[in-house]
Amino acid sequence: MRKVFILSFLFFQLSSAIGFGQSNYEGIAASVQLDSFMITAEKQGFKVEEFIEIVQKDSSFRQAFENIRLFEHQISSKMVFYKGERKEKATFYQQMRQKMINNCRYNLIDEKRASGDFYKKDGSYRYLTAEMYDRVFFTKDTICPSQAAEVPAKGMQKYYNELKQFIFQPGEQVDVPLVSKKTALFETHLQKYYEYTITQDQYKGVKNAYAFTITIKPEYAGKKTNKTLIKYLKTYFEPESFQVLGRVYDIVYKGLASCDVHMEVDLTQIEGIYLLQNISYEGTWNIPGKKRETGTFTARLDFN
Repeated sequence: MRKVFILSFLFFQLSSAIGFGQSNYEGIAASVQLDSFMITAEKQGFKVEEFIEIVQKDSSFRQAFENIRLFEHQISSKMVFYKGERKEKATFYQQMRQKMINNCRYNLIDEKRASGDFYKKDGSYRYLTAEMYDRVFFTKDTICPSQAAEVPAKGMQKYYNELKQFIFQPGEQVDVPLVSKKTALFETHLQKYYEYTITQDQYKGVKNAYAFTITIKPEYAGKKTNKTLIKYLKTYFEPESFQVLGRVYDIVYKGLASCDVHMEVDLTQIEGIYLLQNISYEGTWNIPGKKRETGTFTARLDFN
């Protein structure tokens, strides 16, 4: 079970969201820095405290992930794993389509190729990053609406489900031992380590998007490492609906298990519905009993 706990922590590196507990909105609102545009917006009625509460309770990012189950699409993905100073030791490329028949979905693989030691001798994945991708995005059987309700997950599957919650659902308490208290970035015990800013920014053609950024304070960067986990998080919001448009973040942890990860996730809109479109990941992590895993991963979803 301890190994499961450690693995669940390492897969947390893929998450772009934060698990928040009870938060002191007023305390955070008082410390948030605003650019000139947002200062003007505040004078015209924009409420920082209400905005932060929206950030915590937001479910639109997770819904965008759930929505990809409703549309036919193609996923192009590439993984590269390295040894030492960026010497390639394994690669993987795949093009896969999700097809829909009578609201049921299934996958077709158009192209797949691998090199190096990507697979073990028994044909299973050597890299846990690859196994996670498979579990999150790939459907091995035809899935119909009547099968949508998931049975209670146990063992490692439970932690895979927790990961998806980490990635796509801010505001939910996540059951991950050892690190869960380090994910609640609005909690009083973590506030002293971070700077919070709200600015106007451009994002994927949206010229007046809101950008909410959480950054480790300079005096804590590079030290007190195990007091914090997320070093940088920037979330872009559509200014009228507060729909999440994308996230960028860095996670660094040094200890018995360690990781150093950068990741970007963004959405697209089809027929008025937001859908996951791009994921990029670059990082390294290490756990006792396993070799260090360093690699890059990109995935793009194109909708018919």
